[in-house]
Amino acid sequence: SMSTRRVMAVRESRILWVEGMLGGSLSKENMEIVLEGAGAELDLVGGFLTHGNQHLDMSPVVHHIAPHTRGDVLINGALRDKSRAIFHGMVKIEKSALHTDAYLANHNLLLSPGARADTIPKLEIECNEVKASHGVTAGEMDREMLFYAMSRGLDEKVAENLIVDAFYETILQRIPHEGIRNTLGKTIREKLRQ
Repeated sequence: SMSTRRVMAVRESRILWVEGMLGGSLSKENMEIVLEGAGAELDLVGGFLTHGNQHLDMSPVVHHIAPHTRGDVLINGALRDKSRAIFHGMVKIEKSALHTDAYLANHNLLLSPGARADTIPKLEIECNEVKASHGVTAGEMDREMLFYAMSRGLDEKVAENLIVDAFYETILQRIPHEGIRNTLGKTIREKLRQ
């Protein structure tokens, strides 16, 4: 599947975008957010879980045009089997976007030796008076955490699921709407246990 979505934020508006990517053998997600009004804000929170030979390609672009805008992107994903995820995140800050505050993050948890995550964050900054950064990680599950959980009587699968639940909790807690938070959390847990 392929989807392209675009949203524009006007003066003093706030966008909360929750993205759950949990299916499809080959998926391409294009997301463009244009902060064109002064004081506009974005919180983009997403989670994905891939398995088998699934391939997921995400491209969020946050375009700051007006001054005093804020954009915060956090997408966490766990990958199993031989699945693959590619993250092409971009923050563009124009000359007119003074006092912008931008953050772009993608964290990946590799649950199988054949899983692969490629993260390519980009910042294009045309003015000086801004705060912009990015953070990315991709790594295997912490074996010491797994050992600790198993030493407390949990079998390996239950211990792994508990650690992955904690990994997703960082995104779930950023969703202010309880119904959406609970639905996404339940869907992730169900897919994780399949």
